[in-house]
Amino acid sequence: MPKSAWLTSPFLVLALLVTSLLAAPIWVEHNAGERAAPATAALTSAVHALDELRSEQPPPAVLTKKLAMERRRLSAAIERLEGIHAESLRTANALSLALALFGIAGGIFAFLLVRRHQQLWWEWRLRAGERVEELEQFASRVAHDIVSPLGAVTAGVHLLSQKLNADPRALGIARTVRGSVDRVAAIVDELLRFAWAGGRAAPGESASLADAVHAVRDELMPAARASGVSLTFAAVPDVRVACAEAAVIVVLQNLVRNALKHIGNGPKRIIHASVSVLAGSVKLFVRDNGPGIPRGMEQAVFNPYVRVEGTQAPGMGLGLATVKRLVESRAGSVGVSSEPQKGATFWVELPLADIPLH
Repeated sequence: MPKSAWLTSPFLVLALLVTSLLAAPIWVEHNAGERAAPATAALTSAVHALDELRSEQPPPAVLTKKLAMERRRLSAAIERLEGIHAESLRTANALSLALALFGIAGGIFAFLLVRRHQQLWWEWRLRAGERVEELEQFASRVAHDIVSPLGAVTAGVHLLSQKLNADPRALGIARTVRGSVDRVAAIVDELLRFAWAGGRAAPGESASLADAVHAVRDELMPAARASGVSLTFAAVPDVRVACAEAAVIVVLQNLVRNALKHIGNGPKRIIHASVSVLAGSVKLFVRDNGPGIPRGMEQAVFNPYVRVEGTQAPGMGLGLATVKRLVESRAGSVGVSSEPQKGATFWVELPLADIPLH
């Protein structure tokens, strides 16, 4: 049985039962009235005949004969009405019993349907909770495994930059590498903290949106150029969001990387990131002109381990799930609009730093 039928069946049973309860007395009354019509007509005729006898005052013999005839008519009409009344009572009792049995059966049926739905819902919640817990444990393990080698990389880059003072160009490259490593370390620390906190944001978080967007631009622009993708960023307003900078970087990186992976092989591949400031919140958009996502998958793509069927891009289906988890933990929201073969627009909305989190 389809899911919608499972959910609506109890209400249909209840509606049918209420309709039957309302219609049964009306039907019984109408049926009894139709069957009693001849007897009522005979009773009325006998009463009229008695009135005529009273006004005519016929001879005693004729009067006695007519009174006896009308008495028989009255007795037959009364007997007929009493029979119809008794039969109507039996019909009403039978209908009441049938409706009671139907109500009991419908109640049991509705109870079983609701119970089954509750069982399925709880099983789904249990599985979803296990998947989320697995994802958080996975993030915690990965983050922990990355922290140790990052320390050695940071120390090595710092030592290398000290030895490159004579070469400004090499020194600039070393500083860029060191900045990237520091950002990676901050991202890993944030993911590790987020996993340990059970998917909850730290109180009082605040970050410059422009700094986070510029960090993502500097990080991903070389990869976009190497792939032949035109990646552009609109001007970013000077606002602060109620979110850790590392979390904003993770969110925007995942959205842009997702667009880079799925933009396809069109002759002109374009990705554009922009920001819109709303009343109390800020909205980040990442638009691409790739093949888009299939209709009906707008919500599913944010679930863990979900990948668009037929895609050849590498990955485990965790990037957008991470985005959703991070954003919603900051009282934000995520979404996507897409048109097949015309691209997709992913967006996230985050509260401004001066708006309290709920």
